[in-house]
Amino acid sequence: MADITINLDTQKMLSHYDRLLQNATAMITLQIIKDTDKYVPFDTGATAKSAQVASNPKAGRIVYDTPYALKIYEGDRMNFSQDAHPLACAHWADVSKGQYLGDWTEKVRKMISAPYRV
Repeated sequence: MADITINLDTQKMLSHYDRLLQNATAMITLQIIKDTDKYVPFDTGATAKSAQVASNPKAGRIVYDTPYALKIYEGDRMNFSQDAHPLACAHWADVSKGQYLGDWTEKVRKMISAPYRV
């Protein structure tokens, strides 16, 4: 009886899937920022724009970086102008997540299920 030896380059395989996951993380982070923008209260646009500058898509981190971002995020009793963003509201990330989570999940699933080619 002969032995059969199979050699796999597992480092290459892991590297492939690590790149897929990094790309999916960056892509979905940017998509979340885009989809969420319409819910962010808009006066001067600074808070909405800050997410594009302060966030780290490669790390999957979204940051709204204005001194008043938390106050308006929690602003349940605030009256937001809806001139520029008709859907502006408090807790905009939660609202966006409720609307788009299924879409985001499906996009990531498609990206990371790309077949590995030897």
